Amino acid sequence: MTRLARDRRGVSAVETALAFPVFALFLYALVDLGLMAWSRVSLQFAVEEAARCYSIKSPSCLTVRDTQRYAVGATYGFNATTENFSVGTEGCGVRVRGFYRYAMMSHIGTSLTTLLSADTCMPM
Repeated sequence: MTRLARDRRGVSAVETALAFPVFALFLYALVDLGLMAWSRVSLQFAVEEAARCYSIKSPSCLTVRDTQRYAVGATYGFNATTENFSVGTEGCGVRVRGFYRYAMMSHIGTSLTTLLSADTCMPM
C-alpha cells in the first residue's frame, strides 16, 4: 500500500480530467455571452435602421408591415420575424421596438432564456 501511495505517475492526467470539464463549460458560457451581446447589438441596429427608414418615408418602409420586414432584414445573428418588431408613431416621432427571446446555452439542453429588447424613437 505504501508503494501505491508514493506512486505519482498519472497525477497530472487525473488533475486534467477533473479540471477540463469546468474549464470547457466556462469557455462555452463565455462564447455564449458573446453571442448574446452580438444579438443584442444586432437588434438595436435593426430597430434604429427601421425607425430611420420609416421616418424619412423611404420606399422600403411605406407601411408598418414594410418597416417590420425592413427590420427583419437588418438583423443578423438570429432568426427574427416581423412579430419581433412593433412600429408606431408617438409624441417623439416614429417609435420602433424590438424583442427577442434568447436561449442561453441551448446547445447543451438548458432552458435558460433571457429577453433582449431594443427601443428607439426618430423624429418625423
